[in-house]
Amino acid sequence: MAEFVTRAENTRRLIVIVVCVILDTLFIAGGILWFKNASDIENGEKNSKSIVRLQAKVKELEDANRASEQNVIEFAQPIGWRTHASWTTDRLVTGALNPEELKSFLNEWAAELNARAPKEGERESMKYAFLKRVKFLLDGPERPGVGFPGLEKLKTGARDKETAAATEADKKFWQNEVAGLTACIDAVKAASQGLDQTPEMPLWTDRTDGMVLRKLFEELEKLEAAYLALSKALQDRLDAVAKAEKTLGADGQAAVEDARKKLLKTITDLVGGNRDAKSGDAVPKEPGGLLSDLRKSEEDGPKSVAEKEIELKKELAEQREQSKRLQQFKTENDLRVRDLESRINWFRHRREEARERREPDGEIVGVENGRQIAYIDLLHKDRLFRGTKFRVYSPQRGGIKVDKAEIEVVEVRESGTSVCAVTRIIDASDPLRVGDRIYNEVFERGRPRYIAIAGRLTGRLSNDEAATLIRKFGDHYQDRVDQRTDFLVVGEGYDGPDGRAGTGDADTSGEDDDPNFRLARDWGVKIILERTLYEYLGVK
Repeated sequence: MAEFVTRAENTRRLIVIVVCVILDTLFIAGGILWFKNASDIENGEKNSKSIVRLQAKVKELEDANRASEQNVIEFAQPIGWRTHASWTTDRLVTGALNPEELKSFLNEWAAELNARAPKEGERESMKYAFLKRVKFLLDGPERPGVGFPGLEKLKTGARDKETAAATEADKKFWQNEVAGLTACIDAVKAASQGLDQTPEMPLWTDRTDGMVLRKLFEELEKLEAAYLALSKALQDRLDAVAKAEKTLGADGQAAVEDARKKLLKTITDLVGGNRDAKSGDAVPKEPGGLLSDLRKSEEDGPKSVAEKEIELKKELAEQREQSKRLQQFKTENDLRVRDLESRINWFRHRREEARERREPDGEIVGVENGRQIAYIDLLHKDRLFRGTKFRVYSPQRGGIKVDKAEIEVVEVRESGTSVCAVTRIIDASDPLRVGDRIYNEVFERGRPRYIAIAGRLTGRLSNDEAATLIRKFGDHYQDRVDQRTDFLVVGEGYDGPDGRAGTGDADTSGEDDDPNFRLARDWGVKIILERTLYEYLGVK
């Protein structure tokens, strides 16, 4: 049965609804006004200890402390603490020197400098080779007087010749030389900026193990840009030298021609002026006029012209030699640029392939955290090498690869599991667990490897026998290293006394003799010892 409602009841209900809406609106407006007033009070000028202001002040102090800490860490000249720390007095109040603290600081910095120096047997990286070439270009060889003297010495010599210039033209020429050499030096220095050593790409190749392909590609791009900038600086200098040589030759020829014409004109005027003179006329002992000019020209002219010609030839020879050396340096630099472009294209291809497949290569099936040992499901049949590095991540993080550790294979087994050593913990709060995934951007499970040999093997197998076993195992043997090569096996002359490749005394000459070793170093190919190859091939 439907409810019967009178008109008066409807009116009453409508009034109640309207009153409730009005009250709700008033309460909401009051709440907004109260919140705004509270916020204004919190941020007001009179409330200097509000949470917002205190948070901002704490952040400023934290930033200042971090900046001070970074300045202390990056302190790079161990020649005393007080002088170089005086500029931090606005943030760090310095007092009397503490001998123990100073000794500790200098010892730590000495250890840091020693860590940056090359260890015995380490090989220079492409970055270090570039910086060494820049230093040679600027300062010349370590032994003076041998080869190219260096741009700095050329600039100093040009400035000295500018000071000793006898004529305004010579002074202007050497001023232009100084300006040109200064511009070239600045361009060469600018080319090497941004190539300081980094943890990912140090100056020594033995310290780049485990470097991800993305970081290597970024470093190669920086190196390519540096080589291109250096090539442009050398080309500009060559153009300036060619222009100066052309100008110098033209000016010298013009000066010689002017001197010759002046001498001929003087002789012609003198002969024409005395043609009608009688034989008995007295000739003054001290001739004047054109005769005096002629005698002076006879005495000084040829000597001056000869000196000018000698000086001109000397300057032209110096300019040609400088141009020749710079051209040779530029040719070598262009070859390195083309080589770098080839490497970058190859690494770009490798990176794109790795990016496309970014799937785990295996997983951790056992962990001994106390011994920093992990066991993985990759075996000898998966073409796993001892020394291969992997990154570890947990699959529980929403499918996103967040690296937590790095491991290195120390024992490759035929069945069960292979053994890895934990070489780096990225996230200490997230230890390694069974089921964690491992990956390597350039490792592909079961993919045939490209293997080459440098030198002569001295163990159980000869080079030909090793090549036969490599092919029998399903891998590719290469006579010559190229961009596809995965491993270079080193034999006699490369295995040093400490068991690492390329650390022996015979290695220096061996490197010059075997092109595969140089190519492997330039292409960043992994170098393994002969016994590692035997383990991989299963040779007992």
